[in-house]
Amino acid sequence: MPRTLSANQTVEKNKLQSDQPWVYLLQINISGASGPYRLAAFDQDIVFSGQVFARYPLDLEVLEMPTHAALVQVRVTIGNVDQQLQALLETYWAPQANPQWEVLIWECMATAPNETPFAAAEVFSVQQITTDLVTAVADLVAEGLTLAAVVPKRRYTVSNGFRFIPRGTR
Repeated sequence: MPRTLSANQTVEKNKLQSDQPWVYLLQINISGASGPYRLAAFDQDIVFSGQVFARYPLDLEVLEMPTHAALVQVRVTIGNVDQQLQALLETYWAPQANPQWEVLIWECMATAPNETPFAAAEVFSVQQITTDLVTAVADLVAEGLTLAAVVPKRRYTVSNGFRFIPRGTR
């Protein structure tokens, strides 16, 4: 996942040993809900761009490594499902409702989260959520990636003794 890092963040990221913790911030936008649901994968609440991200036991796992022609898939495990999250799932995650859940993810330093630009969020759509009312597991797919391939147009060269290979045509 591409990152937009400030100079201070780049220095911290490239240190062999750093005392600065990095944190993932998630904002869940649900169509039809009254507002976004903000979570921080950290042990304290984080204030980022004037918004409070509540501490939550989150585990992010990349299911598919990004390549030039593949979507990025991320699995987020949310621990300690509370009544608020349970109510969101029951109200807005019904198959007949065709839910539109969008997740914005930022990666920033916990001590200086505002060094990460607000516009540097990566956008994901939620494909499915399963829960046992203790934990919830959400599968996310990156949005905004264009799958394209560049195929050369019949370019051939004469080499290695193959005399009858046609030359480049246009």
